[in-house]
Amino acid sequence: MSALPEAGDLTRWWTALVTAALVGTGRTQPPPLPELVARARSDASAEVALLDAAAIGGVLRAAGRQTPGGADPQEVCPPDVAPPAPDRAVQILQLALDQPPVSRELQGALLSHWFRQAGERGRRLPHALLPTVLGAATHRPELRVPLARVLDERGRWLAACRPEWAWVHAEVRDETPTDDEWLHLPAAEQPAELRRIREVDPARGRELAAQVMPTLGAKQRAALLESLSVGLGGADEPLLDAALDDRATTVRSVACALLDGLPDSARAARMAVRLRAALSVGGLLRKSLSVAELPDPDAVARRDGIGDAPKGVRRQTWQLEQMVAGASLSVLTELIGADPAGVLGLDRDGILWPGLLRAVTARLDPVWACVMLERSWDASLVAALAPDERDGAARRALRSSGADPAAAAVLAAVPGPWGPELSLAAGEWVARVVGTGARPASLPMDVAVAARLHPAVLPGLRRTLAGCEVAEADAARAVASRPPTATPPGPDPDAARLAVARHNVRILRDAAQYLSLIGLVDEALI
Repeated sequence: MSALPEAGDLTRWWTALVTAALVGTGRTQPPPLPELVARARSDASAEVALLDAAAIGGVLRAAGRQTPGGADPQEVCPPDVAPPAPDRAVQILQLALDQPPVSRELQGALLSHWFRQAGERGRRLPHALLPTVLGAATHRPELRVPLARVLDERGRWLAACRPEWAWVHAEVRDETPTDDEWLHLPAAEQPAELRRIREVDPARGRELAAQVMPTLGAKQRAALLESLSVGLGGADEPLLDAALDDRATTVRSVACALLDGLPDSARAARMAVRLRAALSVGGLLRKSLSVAELPDPDAVARRDGIGDAPKGVRRQTWQLEQMVAGASLSVLTELIGADPAGVLGLDRDGILWPGLLRAVTARLDPVWACVMLERSWDASLVAALAPDERDGAARRALRSSGADPAAAAVLAAVPGPWGPELSLAAGEWVARVVGTGARPASLPMDVAVAARLHPAVLPGLRRTLAGCEVAEADAARAVASRPPTATPPGPDPDAARLAVARHNVRILRDAAQYLSLIGLVDEALI
């Protein structure tokens, strides 16, 4: 007996069947049953044949597998542990899968939210939807991690039935590879697995890296060394210091960047000596910061990363940046005799800023990051802050930005999901940007920002949407009522205003619908 149809063939057959059901058997005949699945009734009408096919196809799709005839049966699935999600939550999930009322991008965010919330509340997916969600996550990798955590026994059992669903077991794997397994991985896969090992046991990861580094090419050595950024600590200094002598520039650059994150290292001490010799504070009434003429780097300085400046950068500027980035930040506060805010206040020309930015981001120093963000917004500093400090810094930046669309970069830098306060501040910023005047600005809010919002912002977002809908209607009337002969020869301002208004309405309507569904999911899963 030959095999049942492959997954792709079954999908195409099912699509043709659904099409016949939608347009009616009077206009198109249902497709014949897949070979050897079942024998169609010879005396059946087109309507009965369609219903027969729907019943058989539904069973095949729910089974999730096309097995060869006569194959050994699958082992019996163990019972599920978690209870199923409530019916209301399942209805929303089915809607999001079959008839999503939001864009494809926000559909993915909605599904991910549903999976995460169900997992946190100890609920599992309904059995009937398992093949559908497994197929969806196979084509959309961003869904895999949240889905894998909510599958339970039946879902994991079903995933083992199809080769293309094998990713499920990789996503739910909690154990790190053994030393022997890691050593036999392809070189391209070792860095990612080394990061997982470092999250659990930094010393073991360091030893594995040191073991294989001499056998790898420059690109692989640099990638492996970069993995040590996870769990970076003083015990990593000997390996990083040895990498300063690597023959490859890329490897030495990675080593220097990681050593920037170790302010107590020997390299940091050497940088501190150079920095103290380079900087001085002068002036009685109004203190100022000055930089001495720096000598050409010697062999030791070049080994520490103070080499030739990139094209277009002055040698003095480049050397100072390396020193500030590599030395302990306490050198500046001691040398200048001020706290971080005082140091930044004295650095009126911003000569210390590039090196400070590198040092603070490498060490995730929250004190310096907070002070620097008050002076100037830089997304790279956000990771150094605690979540409440991140939200506060973003709110301050949004308030000071007025209606500047460029403030979208502020929101993009803050990971979600956001709390109510930041979401409300983001909603106020959105209202300022789009406005309701004659020339609305195009809203630069992307899907990632919309997906981070808290449902608390929904009422305000709907008010803003209503204003944009009025602006759209006004612009549409202006375009429609204008005589054809009145069309300007150049750019059409009315048409441009209409396009902007439609763009804003589309984005806001999609975001409002998404937040409404998020609220329903949370309520249904309680």
